[in-house]
This record gives sequence, C-alpha cells and structure tokens, in this order.
Amino acid sequence: MKQRLLLILIFFQLALIANGQKVSHRTVNEYVTHVSFDNKFSGKSPAITFEKPVTSVSIRYEGLLEGTSIEAGDKKYRAYVDDHAEAGLQETALIIFDAAFSELRFSPGPGIKKIIHLSAIHAPTPSATAEERINNEDGCDEPEMILQSSWRQGLPAPTTSRSFSSTRNVIVHHAASDNSLTNFTNVVRNIYLFHTQDRGWSDIGYNYLIAQDGTIYSGRDPINGQQDQVIGAHFCGRNTGTMGVCLLGNLSLVTPTEEALTSLNSLITWKILKDQLNAEGIASHPLNPELPVIAGHRDGCSTQCPGNFTYPLLPGIRQRVQQTVDECLNPEEPDEPERFFAVGPNPAFTNLLNVRLPNDVTPKDVFFTDLNGKPFTLPLTYFNESSMQLDLSDIPKGVYILTIETPGFSTREKVIKN
Repeated sequence: MKQRLLLILIFFQLALIANGQKVSHRTVNEYVTHVSFDNKFSGKSPAITFEKPVTSVSIRYEGLLEGTSIEAGDKKYRAYVDDHAEAGLQETALIIFDAAFSELRFSPGPGIKKIIHLSAIHAPTPSATAEERINNEDGCDEPEMILQSSWRQGLPAPTTSRSFSSTRNVIVHHAASDNSLTNFTNVVRNIYLFHTQDRGWSDIGYNYLIAQDGTIYSGRDPINGQQDQVIGAHFCGRNTGTMGVCLLGNLSLVTPTEEALTSLNSLITWKILKDQLNAEGIASHPLNPELPVIAGHRDGCSTQCPGNFTYPLLPGIRQRVQQTVDECLNPEEPDEPERFFAVGPNPAFTNLLNVRLPNDVTPKDVFFTDLNGKPFTLPLTYFNESSMQLDLSDIPKGVYILTIETPGFSTREKVIKN
C-alpha cells in the first residue's frame, strides 16, 4: 500500500514537472506537510495531491498577494495577508476549508515573486461533535463556553509550560478566516494545529475565540491556572498583562455579527468586573503608553487586525461594556405588581366584606386571623380571579388580619368588624 502511494506521488510530481513546475512534499509532522515549488508559475498550478486530506493551508511568499487563491473541490478560497505574521515575514492568513481535500490547485497572483512553501494542515475529524453553547446575553457572570477538552479531542496536547499575569489590557483580534465557514469547531481546531504544529508554539495564541453565532471557545489551556490570566501569543511578543480575544471571520470584509458582539460584551464585562478595570480607561503598555484597556491589535502593532469593520466599533464596544458593568454594580429593582388590595367596607358595618386585588394578580391562599394569630375559616365567594367576598357573620366584633398570598408576594390588611 505504501509503495503504491509512493508511486502515485512520484507520478504526480513528474506530471507537474512536465507542466513546467516541480512540486516537492516534506512531512513536518503528523499534522503538517510543507509543499514547495520551483516558482515557474504560469497561471493556475496542476493538481497538488496529498496522502492525508488537507483541512487548511497557509502560504509563505515574497511579493504582492493580491489575486492569489486556492481551489479545493468546486470552491475557490481567496488568500489574505496574515495580520499576525512575525515582522518581516510575508504569510497568508490560514485558509481554512469547509471540508477535507486530498487535491488542491494553487493560483498565484501576478505580484507573487517567490513561494517559500505552502503549509498544509491535516486536522482529524473529532469522534464526537463539540456541544455548541450559543446565545450568550449581556450579563455579569462568566459566560458559557466550549472548553478545550471538547474542541481539542483527538489533537495533541499543548506543552505544560505556562506563565500567568494580571490583566491590564484586553486585546481584540480577528482570525481573517473565510466568512462562509459554519463549522466553527473545525476553524478553532485548525488554528490550534497551525499555531502548535506549524509555528511551533506551545498552544493556541488566544485566551478566547468567539464564533459568528456567539459561541465562545476557551483558547490557550491554563492547565491548573486561570483561563483569563494565562499569557498567550497574540500581541507582537509583548503578551504579559494582556488577554487576547479573537473574533472568527475576516472582519476587514464584513461587520461582526450582533451575536459575536454580544458574546464579546458579555466576556469583557465579566473580565472588567472580575479585575476591577475601567472599560473606557487607559492602561500603559510597552507597545503603547496610551493603550486603551479594551484595545485592538493595531493599537500596539503594525497590522490591520482586528479588521477594518471591527476597529471603528471599539469606542462603542467600550461604552457598551461600561454600561453593562454599571448595570451589574447598580442593578435596578425589578418592577413588581402593586402589593395592596382594596377591602370594604372597612370598618365593616355589615357581614359581607368585599376584597379586590389588582387585575394582574391572582390569589393563591386567603387567611383570616385575630391579632393573636387564631385562624378563622370564613365562607368565601369568588366573583372573578381578582374579586371576592368574605362572610363575617360567624365571627365576633373586633380587629382581624386578612392575609392574601399570590404567586409573587404575600400582603396583609387590618380589618375591623363593628
């Protein structure tokens, strides 16, 4: 079987050479294959085949990226500049597919001068689909999220070396991933493999990732520490004191969804409350002495991240977070139905006592006692759900307490029988 696969690869390499290009594969590890070309491009490449199906690719190149794409199946995936690439390194953002492919075609743009290599990621399909928890609402508590134990199943564990710091700045990013993708767990798994198996990092770079449907994923594994305080790899090598949050999608092309923004607000509100930060304040950082507490990646680094449609929203995001924080610290008393009922005549000069409650209140229990708590059972007639009549014929003159309990409250009224 292995000999047959080897012969197939040799055949395709010979075919590519015949078409003016030489393609070579190098297995980096179980999850990454590097593909290199001889750079004699003349339009779209012939098919590039892989022994293992490919779920995403990234391209290191020299030149201008405009017009470069990857064809997989019947879909063309456009390549975009990686806003998180190391200084001096030209690399595309991770191009994640919505299925696994064993054959790709590479179409370099006219400005491409040289391809260093194409990194192909092989993300295995998890044995079970991660439970997606969505619909986070503005709130005060830590929002629900999908944990590493769920989305990372079947992938290699990160290294156990961890560092922690108190947070002074929350840094907002975007993944620059394809906006049509809907399998968000697959997106996170590919980012994780790209960071750990191709770039060689100890773990995924972000503390949290937020999908377009509002699903939050816990990112870098804190092992036995706190998720929000583990130092990541997302802010130009100056990550101490920061918490990185990555919005999935390419937000230089579209505006973040309201679901994603709501989850972002919920997550940052919890963090601001937890660490007693000022959502609209400034916290100095080595990359920017005037760095906002809630900042975009570009506030400290030379990058377009978190995207041209996200960055202008940051002032409103800070304002919304601060408003939610204020509401959490000073909650308004909820509106309640009026806690009274009308009794008449009172003092009672007849044996019939009429009782009326507000229209939206339905009585559950009615109690009639003297001042010592001795109960009396009185004939009771209901006219409707909020109107009744008590017959006082069998009790002596005196002062009594009428108690009415409803599903929402209990209220009392002094009744005098003359």
